Amino acid sequence: MSDINPNCDGSHCTHTHGEVRVYPIGGGGNLILCESCFRQENQYNYECYIESGQSRDNWPLVQWSTAKRYPEE
Repeated sequence: MSDINPNCDGSHCTHTHGEVRVYPIGGGGNLILCESCFRQENQYNYECYIESGQSRDNWPLVQWSTAKRYPEE
């Protein structure tokens, strides 16, 4: 796909450039994602939460608007 943002850890980019933000995945790990990939990760966590019947704490949703910009300014 030619639209992959080289600063993004995801694969659902819609632009080759643009802002990326930190998406915490637990255990001290983070993903660095563009807004499109960020939404995709939230959708994945939501579906896992519904299917697993586990606590919401195991499958958190993160808001783009409050996530830290990367790199921090």
